[in-house]
Amino acid sequence: MAQDNSQVQEFDLIVIGAGSGGVRAARISAQHGAKVAVVESSRLGGTCVNLGCVPKKLMAYASHFARDFQDAKGYGWTVNSPEFSWKTLIENKNAEIDRLNGIYGGMLEKNGVELYRGLGRYLKAANAKHIIRVDQEEGSVDICAKRVLIATGGKADRPDIPGAEHMLVSDDLFYLEELPKSIAMVGSGYISVEFASIFAGLGVDVHLMIRNDAFLREFDSQLGAWGADAFKERGIHVHQRMNVKSVEKAGDKSVLSYEQDGEVKTLEVDHVVSAIGRSALVPKGVEASIPEGLDKKGFIPVNNKFETSLPGLYAVGDVTGCAALTPVAIKQGHWLADDWFGTPRPVLTIPSIPTAVFTQPAIGTVGASEDELKKNGVAYKLYQSSFRPMKHTLAKNPLKVGIKLIVSDDEQEKVLGMHMFGDEAPEIIQSLAVAFDMGLTKPQLDMTLGVHPTVGEEWVTMRG
Repeated sequence: MAQDNSQVQEFDLIVIGAGSGGVRAARISAQHGAKVAVVESSRLGGTCVNLGCVPKKLMAYASHFARDFQDAKGYGWTVNSPEFSWKTLIENKNAEIDRLNGIYGGMLEKNGVELYRGLGRYLKAANAKHIIRVDQEEGSVDICAKRVLIATGGKADRPDIPGAEHMLVSDDLFYLEELPKSIAMVGSGYISVEFASIFAGLGVDVHLMIRNDAFLREFDSQLGAWGADAFKERGIHVHQRMNVKSVEKAGDKSVLSYEQDGEVKTLEVDHVVSAIGRSALVPKGVEASIPEGLDKKGFIPVNNKFETSLPGLYAVGDVTGCAALTPVAIKQGHWLADDWFGTPRPVLTIPSIPTAVFTQPAIGTVGASEDELKKNGVAYKLYQSSFRPMKHTLAKNPLKVGIKLIVSDDEQEKVLGMHMFGDEAPEIIQSLAVAFDMGLTKPQLDMTLGVHPTVGEEWVTMRG
């Protein structure tokens, strides 16, 4: 039973969700002197720390060693029968996640943020305050604040097909008891593609199921083409132009039925994984409390100051339908804290969102895709290069590096998009993003000396 409302504890800010954006908003607000509460029903750090960026990147590192061992032979190394232990990887990954959870908890405690362990739901507004009920194991407690921030993130979706309950989602892959022998990833986005790459690198027979031709549908189509070619080179089965029909269990196996070229086919694997996208994880009571309601995709709509149509109720990160990336949520949460309790800030603008896909080879990108520019009728010029990096020559590794530079079709040749395919792509694009946001032009790239011999020097040596 909830406590008497006369004893409701009051805060300056209540944050529901202790993910990247929520923790940043809470911590910075507290540093500005605000009295802050955070409500979280699960582990600290949100999707990124527990079921996303961090464990995924650790698994991506693990998956790379098999190819490294193979490539080492061309450089004179003899690597005798390397063995992989899934159990060791998962135990070490879990230990690192535990360590990070401790750090997040320590940051909140150090800054005087009060942490409520439980499921937060929006109760009502009263006397210009928002009342949040926290359902805990020992009962429920009500707290209130003038400002409430929803930072609850998203959840993995399954398709609306018979047997969808037999499909795993990406969350499940971090805690499999055993490494599967075969797996089918359903989806063409970065989550599906990254896990396909990870499991292939660990020796699993991988099937990537794509509804149309679009490999990495949200990225430049050339990156998708390079990626699809590399996957096929690595022995990953890429099934394109197909529709998933159903999933059934057959003992300890899963049977996926799909239609391709007018024919219904079946595929038996250890696991079928849905990676078709993520939807908003909206706390109870929020939808009914927002006059505008949720948008047509189920996300919380906000204005340019991240406020909903209910004054005093805010939202940041994945739950709003913005780019579902940790740095975006962190930037939004930090901006809000400064604007509320520090010096009022101009409206937040993010010039560009550099993005990576941690496959083998990896992808890095910043700016517009060629497909986007064509759709919007923007005139452009294209510089493109594909080559085998020096590192792969002695190893006889067939995987290539690809670079695509898109500039304005005028005298200035302002850079509109930079897309890279190769192991070093994420790190290189991160550095280039600084110059991109400052208005980089092709002539400026041309007058820059390259570091030789490197993959990155290709950016400053490309000619038409």
